[in-house]
Amino acid sequence: AEYMGLEVRCVIVDEAHKAVGNHAYCQVIQTLDDCPDNAFRVLALSATPGSDLNSVQSLVTNLQLSRIEIRTEESIDTSSYVHSRSIERHVVPLGECITRLRDLYLSVVSGVMQRLINNQAMYPKELLSISKFELLRCRD
Repeated sequence: AEYMGLEVRCVIVDEAHKAVGNHAYCQVIQTLDDCPDNAFRVLALSATPGSDLNSVQSLVTNLQLSRIEIRTEESIDTSSYVHSRSIERHVVPLGECITRLRDLYLSVVSGVMQRLINNQAMYPKELLSISKFELLRCRD
């Protein structure tokens, strides 16, 4: 049981963009890598691998990827599966109750953010533009 990882040859990671910080995906790959004489491959899948080079590099490092392949709607092997679509944007203003809740939430989060900024875990940024992903990345 101690070397159970030796039997693993391929790990398939869906939603691979979640493999940041101390996420379970990262822990599994690290545990398998710690097994002596273990050789395994990782197939990581994500529709949203990252918005910048650092985010993508983090996935490459955390999942120990050696090669990246990108497919778009225009790729020759995916284009026949893509159907036409029409997107309409409708902006709905927040109601009074939701606006109060948002403001209360922001007042709580701003204190936490300031601590992250002071400890250089996060760069100063507009509070409303911070994503859950960015906060999770800062926790480690």
